[in-house]
Amino acid sequence: MIFDILTETRSILRDRTQWTTQAYARDAHGIACTAIDTNAVCWCTVGAIQKAAADKLGGGDDAWELADNVMAYVIEQSGDSADPAIISYESQLADINDRHGHDMVLALLDAAIARIEAGGRHVG
Repeated sequence: MIFDILTETRSILRDRTQWTTQAYARDAHGIACTAIDTNAVCWCTVGAIQKAAADKLGGGDDAWELADNVMAYVIEQSGDSADPAIISYESQLADINDRHGHDMVLALLDAAIARIEAGGRHVG
């Protein structure tokens, strides 16, 4: 299921206008909102993963656990030397999103997707 969430996240974020920083998501007026807010029109990497997981599982604890697993997979596969003071995978991914930009986000997602495809199995 991680593969499904990664590909959906990539699809959400492929258009730069659907990507944001400094918030999980934003509405059409640029106001920060939750990743699953029906008014959201753009997401950060973390928010897009949360949205994809919630859409797949209908929300709830299982969706958040899946989102956490996807974030862990992306960070572990990236080999990124994120700030060691940042403890959670969510925080590390948000930091990468905000500091390195849209192209880096897409590259991370592409690398994680390719890793699963190369292994011939769908992790999760």
